[in-house]
Amino acid sequence: MKAFFNRMNKRERTLAMIIGGILLLLVVFTTVNMVLQKQSTLRSQLETKKSELKSLEILAEERDTWAKREMWLEQAQPKLISQSGVGVALLDEVKKIAKEHGVILESPELGLLDTKDYYLSMPVKVQTKSSWKSLVEFLEDLQAPDRFVAIENVEIEVDAEDKSQMHGTFRIARWYAPRE
Repeated sequence: MKAFFNRMNKRERTLAMIIGGILLLLVVFTTVNMVLQKQSTLRSQLETKKSELKSLEILAEERDTWAKREMWLEQAQPKLISQSGVGVALLDEVKKIAKEHGVILESPELGLLDTKDYYLSMPVKVQTKSSWKSLVEFLEDLQAPDRFVAIENVEIEVDAEDKSQMHGTFRIARWYAPRE
């Protein structure tokens, strides 16, 4: 290599050193860039792991609360013995609560049983007309924790003719314990 370098004139040596320096800078730049990217990825992963650890610590601290909730859920959540009549029973309950709060129900429809991983859902679909206050009270009463009733889909709009009235379309479902 030394003999090759000695055969070059001064201009060729300078050019070779400049090209070598540029190549060295490119290698250093690429290496530093890769190290910085890896460091960024590792920091991101560390933050994710810290967040996961914090969540797990909170769950571990609240273990007794969650165990009590699970026990309450197993005892209180209704079990679906037979599909016959459960949709009608839910619709009757919705009608009763709507009447108590002055909510007018229109176009009630019974749905089909929907099987989820952690519950069975028996829906009914209704359209409502009421004041905003009546609607809120109706929904609050309808979704009491011990009823296992959930609003799965909602569309609400203000009546174009009477701004004090609300129109709503609701998919209301009772959630039953999953089948074993």
